[in-house]
Amino acid sequence: MLKKKSLNLLLVAILLLLLLPIMQPKEVQAQAGTAYDLIASVNALRASMGLTPLEVDPILMAAAQSHSEYQASLGYWTHEGPGGTRPRDRAAAAGYGGGATVFVSENVAVMNTSANFETLIYSIWSDALHWNTMTNPSYTHAGAGVAISGNEVYYTLDVGYIAGNPGGYVPGATYTPGSSGIAPTQPTSDFVSPVITATPHEDGSVYHLVEPGHALWSIAIAYNITIQDIIDQNNLDQANPAIWPGNELLIQPSLQPSLTFTPTDIVPTATRTPKPTYTPRPPTPTRTPTKVLSPTPEPFIKIPSMDNGNRRNLGIAVIAICSLGLLIVIFTGFRKPK
Repeated sequence: MLKKKSLNLLLVAILLLLLLPIMQPKEVQAQAGTAYDLIASVNALRASMGLTPLEVDPILMAAAQSHSEYQASLGYWTHEGPGGTRPRDRAAAAGYGGGATVFVSENVAVMNTSANFETLIYSIWSDALHWNTMTNPSYTHAGAGVAISGNEVYYTLDVGYIAGNPGGYVPGATYTPGSSGIAPTQPTSDFVSPVITATPHEDGSVYHLVEPGHALWSIAIAYNITIQDIIDQNNLDQANPAIWPGNELLIQPSLQPSLTFTPTDIVPTATRTPKPTYTPRPPTPTRTPTKVLSPTPEPFIKIPSMDNGNRRNLGIAVIAICSLGLLIVIFTGFRKPK
């Protein structure tokens, strides 16, 4: 019984070991093409433009393949590797350049397993930044990675050159990339241009025009906001927020409140008008005249009052004086003049 149980456990372990490579992302050799096929397609593009082909670099090949498998494990494309590393960091850490100054640019994409390199190169990577990665005459070395997870293929193309050893350029035919309507991934390179903040509009809103070399992190630092603020205000993809030169990003909404008028249907209703009511007013009190006593004016010269005896004496005196005067007049009238 014990031997049978041990045998079953052994069979289960063997089965898991056989399935493990299938469950993990692996390099695609079938319809999706190989990493070398991808570099060959890019070199065919360069040849059509009169450019020298990219030389396959084993260190860049290893770095690109490792990054494709890392993206497949995440389930989405990204230029950031484990610990937030960038393409140049990963290439230099792998030994590219032997310690010298190196420049690395990277294209990544996620496609269905039924897609082909023509769609990848001439549609998804047809914008200016992706196109520059594939056709820049300065780049001399290339590495590619192809990994699959489910029905999706994760492509990585790393190109680079060592400082002091740029590639040559042979004038020839040029190709103008078109647009396929397929949402491309955001390319990355070591070129970063400074971000100049925009002037606020009259309503207080701020819009930033994305230029070559701008990234979400550099824009967020320039405006003292977070990357998540930019993603939310511009409805960018939360998982894979991509911006392109020419995009206008909303940095700060308008400070003026927007007033919206909502018409409301008013149904008229009959309103009874109340009649005025009579309110009795209290009687107005009548004024009662008040008797005012006016003082009798007194003469300026106060004449003393006389009794009857004094009045009689005064009368006799007046008569006597008048009589005396009359006699004098008569006497003087009868005298003859001399």
